[in-house]
Amino acid sequence: MITLATLEEKTAQEVFDYIVAHLRKQGKKSFANGRCRYRYRGLRCAAGCLIGEDEYVRQMENLSWSNLVHLGLVPTDHLKHLISEMQHVHDRYGEDGWEYGFQEKAHEFNLTYTPPEEPQI
Repeated sequence: MITLATLEEKTAQEVFDYIVAHLRKQGKKSFANGRCRYRYRGLRCAAGCLIGEDEYVRQMENLSWSNLVHLGLVPTDHLKHLISEMQHVHDRYGEDGWEYGFQEKAHEFNLTYTPPEEPQI
């Protein structure tokens, strides 16, 4: 599990893989009232999955990851741009476009993209 407490210890590849696995498993956006949410009814966005239960505060909602860094609500870490870009994939792509977004961000950040496994029949 990755949380704000452990984020600075993680590599970009580890964070990317964690976010991708989370979004694939969840399968839908964390979305309410026309806006993406870090947390909503058990769902978490791409950045929200990095925030532990005891680390989350409601004032995070409606702020970008970059704003959270600026306000000191999350660590100033080496992964700010990657997390912001993954947040954009969650927010701006439909769920059926996430894989394309994951591939795009992997290329942009020189990371390895692994396609989802095909279900076994």
